[in-house]
Amino acid sequence: MIISTFGKRLFIERPKMPRQPRLISLEYPMHIMIRGNNRQVLFREDKDKGYFRFLLKKYLALHFLELHHYCLMNNHVHLIIQSHREGDLSTSIKRINLAYYHRFKNKYGYCGHLVQDRFKSIILGPSLGLSQCGKYNELNPVRARIVSDPADYVFSSYRYYALGQSDPLISPSPWYLSLSTNPDERRKHYKNFAVNIDIISKKILQRQRYIGEDDFLREMEEEFGIPTIIQPRGRPKKDK
Repeated sequence: MIISTFGKRLFIERPKMPRQPRLISLEYPMHIMIRGNNRQVLFREDKDKGYFRFLLKKYLALHFLELHHYCLMNNHVHLIIQSHREGDLSTSIKRINLAYYHRFKNKYGYCGHLVQDRFKSIILGPSLGLSQCGKYNELNPVRARIVSDPADYVFSSYRYYALGQSDPLISPSPWYLSLSTNPDERRKHYKNFAVNIDIISKKILQRQRYIGEDDFLREMEEEFGIPTIIQPRGRPKKDK
């Protein structure tokens, strides 16, 4: 893998295969999504999710990564991570996936690919991007009708922010800390935000390389020389 560096803040990981390059930020957090291969189930029981959380804690600490938000769904995982060193993000995700695969294979007698080869990543602005994607992640179980209240889902970061519940995985989001100097007030603001503010759409998550205010999007486009919107593969459709 060849890594091209822009100063110390942003760089591009260019894969050996003919795939889209991965854009990495050492200044801004990133939204990471890991999917089961062909959308198959990653977690067959709660103990599997508990083991995946153990792996997150182990490898994120090993690579000096900060986890701001997360949500473990049955067939996919959402993470918002702040990276500080080149190469650490991709390496840690690969190690987590590989360790989890070996346990899953031994436990269930599984053969074949479990996780999609490439995880999806999006660079997030420090305010709008971080807050909206954090909310999107934690409301996944509500949208999937697993629970009606995000506080009832134990495999996400919502309880940490909204209820003040201890979670050794979490490094507090800078946006969350900016809500108030008073912890009770922060939690109150966060609960109101998580429920009452319009959520970012799934379409935006699928189509954009960066999420944030307009100034942030322009900054990213200028730094990388790559547009915000991901163009669909294949030849463009001809006008009729």
